[in-house]
Amino acid sequence: MDLSLSMEQDDLKKTARKFLADFCPDTLVREMEGAKEGFPLNLWQEMAKLGWQGIVIPEEFGGAGMGFFELVILLEEMGRACLPGPFFCTVALGGLLIQEFGNDRQKRELLPAVSKGEAIITLAHSEPACGWFTDKVEMEAKPSGQDYVIRGTKIFVPYAHAAQWMIVSVQVEGKISLFLLSALEIKRNWHFAPIYNSIFLVLILPFEIIHKMYIKIIWYFALYSFYKIFFQYVYFFQ
Repeated sequence: MDLSLSMEQDDLKKTARKFLADFCPDTLVREMEGAKEGFPLNLWQEMAKLGWQGIVIPEEFGGAGMGFFELVILLEEMGRACLPGPFFCTVALGGLLIQEFGNDRQKRELLPAVSKGEAIITLAHSEPACGWFTDKVEMEAKPSGQDYVIRGTKIFVPYAHAAQWMIVSVQVEGKISLFLLSALEIKRNWHFAPIYNSIFLVLILPFEIIHKMYIKIIWYFALYSFYKIFFQYVYFFQ
């Protein structure tokens, strides 16, 4: 199996490295530690001009239509530069889930916005008792008329304070389901602990289910990418 980079992939890698060297120096990374948003919005917008947020989104939704390999190339360079920002949660955890399991309306509304850098999406999955695994999710969604009542706690939700949309994993009748929530509408209904990026949900709102599914496979990819970036970040500040 040939895993060498194609000319296009090599150009992507070189472009990403140069861009991040110019726009994401060590001083910016340290500055963002104490910033309210945790990432520079102007850098996020510049990345969108390069098409990074839409790298794996199909062309019909305004993306570049590339694959996982190209996404991993970007993630590797971002980890190398310790890039602060919601790229991973928006593109890898949010955009890919919507692309794979969202309905036509969700795709039409959200994927172009992700591609343009106009939407930030995050995934609320980890809980105190289950970590990143799916077999012990305790947050429940119970039908109440035409709505659902969701109760439970999620921890380590990346960029929850900045997200406009949140995908939440819950138990529905004993099976794992994903709910797509408008974070801007529900922030008044949760208790948010910014230090730990935790949310404690007691919600009575009309939600839209993305899809009922078991999601173990994506976590292997998510954990690998997360820890790769995390350990490079820790090493940088030693």
